Amino acid sequence: MTDGRSVVTPGTLSGDSLVRSLGSAVSSALSYGVDGKSPSEYGISIQRDGTFTFDQEKFTEVLKADPAGTNDFLTKLAERVQTAAESYSDKHDGLLTTKIKTHESQIKNLDNQVAAWDVRLDNKRTTLERTYSALEVAMQNMQSQQQWLAGQLASLPSGSMF
Repeated sequence: MTDGRSVVTPGTLSGDSLVRSLGSAVSSALSYGVDGKSPSEYGISIQRDGTFTFDQEKFTEVLKADPAGTNDFLTKLAERVQTAAESYSDKHDGLLTTKIKTHESQIKNLDNQVAAWDVRLDNKRTTLERTYSALEVAMQNMQSQQQWLAGQLASLPSGSMF
C-alpha cells in the first residue's frame, strides 16, 4: 500500500555526524534572513522535512520591483552559503578534508601494521620449518639407532650366563 509519499533511501555517508553537520550548516546559512529580510520574501522557503522550495512567481515579482535589492540579498545569501560550505570543504583545513586526511592516516597505519605482521609471520614460519626439519633429522637418527640396538640385542646369546 502506498500513501503517495516519497521514500528516501539514506546514502552511505548519511550516518556520518560531520556530513549531517555540513547539511545543517548549509541549511542554516540558506534559511536565515539577510539584513532583516527573510528568504521566503524572495521565494525561497524551507519545508517541514528540511527541504527547500523555490517559488518562481514570487521571485519574479520581487526581482521586477527591486532588482538591485534582490541582487544584493542573493549575493549575501550565496556568500553565507559559500562560507559555510568552504569551512567543511577547504582543501587545506576544511573539516571534511581534515577528516579524510585522518582516515587516510589511519589506513596507512593499519597497512603498516599488516605489513609488520606479515614479516613476523614469515619469520615464525621459517623458524617452525627449521624446527620441523631438525626434528625429522633427529627422528631418523633415533630410528637408525633403534634398528642398530635391536640388531645388537638380537645378536646376544639367548641363554643366561648366571
